[in-house]
Amino acid sequence: MGSRSTISILGVLISVVAIASALRVEAAQRPLLRDGFVLSAVDGKLTRQDSNETPDRWFFEPDANVSNGIVQVGAGTSLELLPSSTLEKMTIDAAQRAEDSYKLWGKVTKYKGSNFIFPIYFLALSKTSKSEPSTPQETQEKQEAKPVTAPNEPPQAAAPNESVPKETLPAPRHSPAPLSLMPTMHCPYRRG
Repeated sequence: MGSRSTISILGVLISVVAIASALRVEAAQRPLLRDGFVLSAVDGKLTRQDSNETPDRWFFEPDANVSNGIVQVGAGTSLELLPSSTLEKMTIDAAQRAEDSYKLWGKVTKYKGSNFIFPIYFLALSKTSKSEPSTPQETQEKQEAKPVTAPNEPPQAAAPNESVPKETLPAPRHSPAPLSLMPTMHCPYRRG
């Protein structure tokens, strides 16, 4: 009876080690951004995982690959957003809009084999209609209006109030007094 229990215990240990190593390999295959990496103006979609057992979980799916220089997370990868006042504002905005596209700034953190984003700032993105192309004459007028400078020279600033008609400028309130009329003070350190 002792040898059977020893063999069964040995079998359980071997299976536990095999499962643990498989989980480590799976976690190693999933690319993780480094802890403290800052997302700066990343376009993506805000998604929500609604569950009866847990409170709402919000995720951000970048439209393009995100890289910290070493690891690259692919486009469309869901990264969970941590609760913050910014996330609260995003969820309110998402409830009022049909679009779910945002530009996000945030800080990435790594915990138990997963990346999370602490959102700092966001801009809601929307699709715009294409403007009508301008006529060649309008384009030429715009180009003529711009002063041309030499390649290495700084652009010339326009003179102040050059484009404003003199009738619309307010009259000066007073003119400064000449220096000869300004009061002078005696300075003990000054000779003369």
